[in-house]
This record gives sequence, C-alpha cells and structure tokens, in this order.
Amino acid sequence: MSKNTNNPICVRPAATGNNRPLSEVLSINRLLKGWPLAIAALAGCWILFFNELRGEWEVNPQYNYGYVVPLLGIVLLWRRWQERPS
Repeated sequence: MSKNTNNPICVRPAATGNNRPLSEVLSINRLLKGWPLAIAALAGCWILFFNELRGEWEVNPQYNYGYVVPLLGIVLLWRRWQERPS
C-alpha cells in the first residue's frame, strides 16, 4: 500500500516537538483574538443591509419607522438582559 501525501483527508501531526497543553491551546485569550474581526464583519454586513433598506424606508410611508427598529431592538434586548435568570 503506497502513502498518498497529496490526499487532503490524510492528516499527519507535524514533527516539531512543540507539544503545548490543551489548556494553553484553548485559552480564553487565544479564543477572543478573533472577536474584533467577527464584530467588524457583522457591523459591515449590518451597514450594507441598513443601506439597502434605507431607500425603501424613505420612499414607502408604510415603512418610514424603519430607522427606529434597530434602536428599539437594542432597548428591548437591554431590558430583557437585566431580567434574565442567573
């Protein structure tokens, strides 16, 4: 049986001798390093979404309250967050 090194399913550990404990690999500081990027991506998507809907909110009087909906959502989330069970 020949070894296929080009197979993407075949995974072999690197022989670097750099064996760190699992607690160091999964530390909270390391896991939180990606949060700013995730928040920036979410904010960018929200801005694009908001910009697309803005035209409809300005033209259609049925949806002219659209600017208030995100603020109302934040207020409701904040009020419910204070009442959440421990």
